[in-house]
Amino acid sequence: MDVHAFPLRIKEIPDKPEEAELKVGHTDALFLRSKGGITPSGWSCEHLPYIVEFDNYGVSKQPSQPHAAGLSIWVWGYDEISWYAHQPAAYRQNWLHYAYDWVKQTDPNGHVEMPGFRQTTSPLDKKRWYYANNKSDAVPDGHGDEDTIRDIWAAGEGK
Repeated sequence: MDVHAFPLRIKEIPDKPEEAELKVGHTDALFLRSKGGITPSGWSCEHLPYIVEFDNYGVSKQPSQPHAAGLSIWVWGYDEISWYAHQPAAYRQNWLHYAYDWVKQTDPNGHVEMPGFRQTTSPLDKKRWYYANNKSDAVPDGHGDEDTIRDIWAAGEGK
């Protein structure tokens, strides 16, 4: 491979309901573990660059509960993008800045893939998609994160 792609592997903060963080070594997270070698296109490196994404794989039978089903891949009972989409706007926007900065400071080979739109599973509000767009006639279910993503990219945070 020339680049890896893997879930963020967001970790719940047990004593802070619905809050979460990134941590090296949490489950099978890729942070500081990207292997290198000679790539199919012929270049070599010690550690391949990679992107981490807000994964989508469903919701547990215990949404909004810690350690749902005893699995550490759930974030308060949700997959990563459903948990993120379920958060209040201010928390989402701050968390996106946090994730971007944390990955850049923790592992220079890592890059956060910005969530543009992604299928979600949320039995609480019945929404099926997360859209980063600001709400508009064209995207009435937008979550309003497009300005945050633009600001992150424009500032070049974490360089």
